[in-house]
Amino acid sequence: MVVETVPAASAAWNTTPSRTLANQHMAAVLKAKGYAYRYVYAEGARHTDANVIYQTLPQALEYVWQGFPIK
Repeated sequence: MVVETVPAASAAWNTTPSRTLANQHMAAVLKAKGYAYRYVYAEGARHTDANVIYQTLPQALEYVWQGFPIK
């Protein structure tokens, strides 16, 4: 799974778009190699943004645990 949050423009540590491009490239490589992956782009979110986590965590956990038997 490839997950990316994009900080607001005022966030000082996001001074280059290279982080976004690198994540997009990684998603393209995973797709080309046939890996199962999920690319999530959360525009305007900050690192570990709670709203993004609340919205994406349930599906992410289902994705990670798919195929495992329920006991």
